[in-house]
Amino acid sequence: MRYNDVLRLANQAKNDRDRALIYTLWLTGARISEVLRLTLDDVRLESDEDGKKVLVFEVYTLKRRDHPTRAIPVYLDHPQDGPLARWLIKYFKGLAQKGIKWLFPDLRSFDRPINRKHAWRILKQLDERLHCHLLRHSRLTDRARKKMGAFHLQKLAGWTDLRPAMRYIHLDYSDLQEEMRK
Repeated sequence: MRYNDVLRLANQAKNDRDRALIYTLWLTGARISEVLRLTLDDVRLESDEDGKKVLVFEVYTLKRRDHPTRAIPVYLDHPQDGPLARWLIKYFKGLAQKGIKWLFPDLRSFDRPINRKHAWRILKQLDERLHCHLLRHSRLTDRARKKMGAFHLQKLAGWTDLRPAMRYIHLDYSDLQEEMRK
């Protein structure tokens, strides 16, 4: 799955929550369990040391809700990520205005997030082959293709060591050809 596939899927989403779920899964590369637990308090807009605007997701694992496992920055001036992040900011502001805490609320009650099964169903309705983990895997592969180093991939993915990268990152023959041309 590539960036254009993500845009296509998001444009087919039934509502803003579902579109936001797709964008957030892609931009963060986080696990579905981490994404579904996000609240408005876990997202902030800040400036980096160069003054560039950054949307930061404080991601928690299920085991460590007491403090963030990692912060995932998404730059608003990035040519591909920026438009998605700017759309998410508007979506998050809308939730805040309605007093909704969860980034991906259950639309029947709004006082709890959707569960994993619901998230999977949302994606399956868009494309039968799609599942939540594919977005994580695709994002990490995308970052590897853009030459993100192994240690940065480890930090983005929330791995405790580098070995999982071998399962997640699949570069194809054209990637090898490009590297060999150098």
